Amino acid sequence: MKAIRRILWLIMLLVVLALGAVLVLTQLVDPNEYKAQIARVVADKTGRQIDLQGDLQLTFFPWIGVETGKLSLSNAPGFGETAMVSVENARIQAKLLPLLKKEVEVDTVVLDSPKIQLSVLADGRTNWDDLMAASGSTAQNDGSGGAAIAGLAVQGVSITDGEVVWRNDQTGQSLMLSDLDLTTGTLVPGEPLDVSLSLNAEGDSLPAPARLALDTTVTLSNNMQSVALAGTNLKVESGDDSAAFRVDKASYALAAGLAALTGLSADVNHLGVASKLSLPSLNLNLSDETIEIPGLELEQDDATLSGSLRVAGMTVPDVEGRLKLQVGNLDNLLQRNGIASLELPARLDGIDAGFGFSVREHRLNLQEVTLAASVNDQPTRLQASELVYHLNEESLSLPSVSMEQGDFHLTGSLQAQSLVSDPSSRSFQGAVDLSVMDVADLLSRNGVELEMPELPVREITVNSEFKLQGTSVTASPLSLSVAYRGQPTQFTAPSLVFDFAGGELKLKAFQLAQDDFQLRGELSGNNLLDDISAMAAEGRLDLTIGDLPDLLLRNAFVESLPPGIPVGVDAQLGLTLSENSLDLTDLEATLDDMAVQGNASLANLAEPGYRFDVAINRLDLDAMFPAGEGEVESEKPSTAEQLLLPVAPFQGLDVKGQARIGELVTTGVT
Repeated sequence: MKAIRRILWLIMLLVVLALGAVLVLTQLVDPNEYKAQIARVVADKTGRQIDLQGDLQLTFFPWIGVETGKLSLSNAPGFGETAMVSVENARIQAKLLPLLKKEVEVDTVVLDSPKIQLSVLADGRTNWDDLMAASGSTAQNDGSGGAAIAGLAVQGVSITDGEVVWRNDQTGQSLMLSDLDLTTGTLVPGEPLDVSLSLNAEGDSLPAPARLALDTTVTLSNNMQSVALAGTNLKVESGDDSAAFRVDKASYALAAGLAALTGLSADVNHLGVASKLSLPSLNLNLSDETIEIPGLELEQDDATLSGSLRVAGMTVPDVEGRLKLQVGNLDNLLQRNGIASLELPARLDGIDAGFGFSVREHRLNLQEVTLAASVNDQPTRLQASELVYHLNEESLSLPSVSMEQGDFHLTGSLQAQSLVSDPSSRSFQGAVDLSVMDVADLLSRNGVELEMPELPVREITVNSEFKLQGTSVTASPLSLSVAYRGQPTQFTAPSLVFDFAGGELKLKAFQLAQDDFQLRGELSGNNLLDDISAMAAEGRLDLTIGDLPDLLLRNAFVESLPPGIPVGVDAQLGLTLSENSLDLTDLEATLDDMAVQGNASLANLAEPGYRFDVAINRLDLDAMFPAGEGEVESEKPSTAEQLLLPVAPFQGLDVKGQARIGELVTTGVT
């Protein structure tokens, strides 16, 4: 027992002596006398000058530590006189007794008004290159190291009124972080750490100055191989705009290369418009180079975008997913997002669109594309089985597309080449099948105003394969059906080619039919988009009309007809348009019982000069000009010398030609 008491008294004596030594040291040792030695050590290790402007204060028990006052570290050579690092005051201290057990318990590390200048010169040099080299050299020299520290605990970090300035002369950009405040909880590896950060940011790469505030709980594993964030809240404000982000949990495992995020939500207010983003989960695998987002949703007023996304590969990404868009009113969506300059041709409401997509090796593929919307209150639907675009080949493939709105139906396909780089070789080809029962109603309900009081065409059906190469369009074959003033009319042609650059037309074996009217033939021409004086065309026509007066009246070509108009017409002729003249050649026509052969022309289309050379087998003036309509008297027979032909309709016209009449019939004269 006496031995134990002696040992206890000895320990108490040692403690008293230690406390006495600490008190003596705090009174007798002035750390400011060692500023020059500290400066020499820093200069030797870093090549920089440290300026300890404040008073150094030491503490020994129960904390051993130092408080620096104002200090600064000079910049690297060539980076100016401004200090790279400066601080108004710094304090760090650790408990003394745990150090004896090779454990470190550090009090809150305090930095008041730290300022850091980071610079990149135009030649790529940075003002921290020399510090990194010095740090590496020191690490190699100290590689033998001492005994390991059993434990490390830091009560926290407190930074107030910090500032970081970044300047990059290579890009001409700069960034400044100011009013930086950082506080943390106790730093113990493997234990949760509360972090609170706030700062102001402004720079060339930012659209406007911003205020940032972050609160989160960080957990770093003992082996430093994984980190997790919980309850993260980030708020960014810039002018009247703001964004608030929350993440329930985020984690990253270094060795496995796995990162995961759950419960992400964001509330964004931009231009006075509120939007909300929800991302239930995100998984990142750096080993497999994959990113998976099973679901996402972006909401803004009456608009919602939702979908999923998967990315594989970082160098050449393989992307696939699905998107769905719902918009109550598209015009309102554009207006509230500042896209007021885009004028829509019609009002679009109730948009419901969706498609799957993939991007692989410069190829974009859309699958199962659907779009339903109300266009000016008219339900409209668009569908496409697939759309493929090759970025390198500049090609587009749309195997099947359909569109419906009321009595309007469109189906077709499209293939396109050289869409971007070479307009001269750009080409489109495909097929179209279109039908509409009321053209005027279709145009009106979709906001297309007509200048004419009445549209003569009501129903239209088009069926054709087409090709557009440069400025040339080919329809082959072409079938067009319309209801012209209520009359079913059909136009067909095995091939129609038109070049918009030269106004060139090639129309082969076409046929236009309406009831007892048929026009068949072929036409070709050029400069057809120029003034008529420059146009040139030629062709062959075959015309059959069962009832000419009925044709003219039912199509409203004329309001009334004089008596004597031929009823049946059957004609074949050649046609040539050149140098402002129209020539009809090899004319063979039958008008009722009258046969006509020969040639005719209009010598000047601006001021027509009528020229003709025809042979007529029989001309019945009584049928053409009944009594009382012409100048032929019906009271009594006339001799040939007394015959007066009806010339009134031809007065004032430039008419030259000859007509050989085999038989002339008029009242009393044959």
